[in-house]
Amino acid sequence: MLSAEEPSASAVLFGVLLVLVLLELARRILGWAFTILFVVFAGYALFGDQLPGRFGHGGVQADFLIETLYLSTDGIWGILMDIFVSILVLFVAFSGLMIGTGASQTFVDLAKSIGGRFSGGPAKISVIASAIMGSITGSSVSNVAMTGNFTIPMMKRLGRDC
Repeated sequence: MLSAEEPSASAVLFGVLLVLVLLELARRILGWAFTILFVVFAGYALFGDQLPGRFGHGGVQADFLIETLYLSTDGIWGILMDIFVSILVLFVAFSGLMIGTGASQTFVDLAKSIGGRFSGGPAKISVIASAIMGSITGSSVSNVAMTGNFTIPMMKRLGRDC
């Protein structure tokens, strides 16, 4: 929820810096598509009052947009960040524990014994190991973190010979 008073200059500055850093991280991780999409929608929010007809709206002040993104729970610190810090981090930590104890290698070895002797063995091993991990964690991120460390290099190494 936004406050009734104007945000301080330092809050606006930190908000702008955070948005720029997150846009750069998104560009590096996701490519230009998300960054361009954000810029288009932010531009629409800021300059929508200059559009004619049904596409136009009352417009939003730049400091209000930054305040919404930075200080409100409707922006960066909203439900997606809450899910990440409360749930997803646990799955990533669980995958680190599984890798550290060797349990994920055991699942890959089990998958090798099931699908390794058939043609296309590395891909089948990857699917079987992912199915085993997915049935335990239910998280695609931890699944990739646990099985991908072993199966992706194996598939690259064996290439088309399988």
